[in-house]
Amino acid sequence: MTDETTGAPEQAMVDSIRWDAESQARLLVENAEGVARTELENASREAEVALTESRARAERDAAKLKARSLANARLEARRILMRARDEGVRNVLTLVERSLKDIKSDPARYRRALVYLMSEAIEGVAEKNVAITLGAADRGLVDDVLMDEVKSRTNQRLGFDIEADLRFDDGDLGGGCVAASLGGRVRLDNTFARRLTEAKTHIGPSIIDEIGKSRE
Repeated sequence: MTDETTGAPEQAMVDSIRWDAESQARLLVENAEGVARTELENASREAEVALTESRARAERDAAKLKARSLANARLEARRILMRARDEGVRNVLTLVERSLKDIKSDPARYRRALVYLMSEAIEGVAEKNVAITLGAADRGLVDDVLMDEVKSRTNQRLGFDIEADLRFDDGDLGGGCVAASLGGRVRLDNTFARRLTEAKTHIGPSIIDEIGKSRE
């Protein structure tokens, strides 16, 4: 047997082994590429999911932050409104108190105020016989002329003639008067102090309304 005849089978076997090896190598490469593509697709999907979740979290966080900011803004607006109301009430009451003091210190103005306050108190009691109590300091202001004016106003409005029993308190009522039926069943405090207390009760809500309107 020559070298050529004995070498052919060996060469065939070598070629076969080489072919098998190359086939296996190609298969390994293809499998590796397939796995790589799959991993890449999975990674891409996971990245997309993570991005979507991140955006959703960011939107939720932004919504929460917006809600907190809005709540804080509303709270601050309420604080400002309350401060404005309190300051407004104090300013108005200071003006009212100052005005009452100015009236009390001016005999002519206070006399006119007494006519109004006494008439209003008598009309509130709405009885023919009325006891009217004033401060001792008002004794010099309340004369027959003033009482005639008061009776003229009240008689016309009530539709009957009233009889007023004047009384002077030893203390200072601070301005104004207190009217009561002779039996004490009906009593109406129309002093400056009482009017100021009523102002404190009613001025606050009215100022709140005005502040609310100014913000519309």
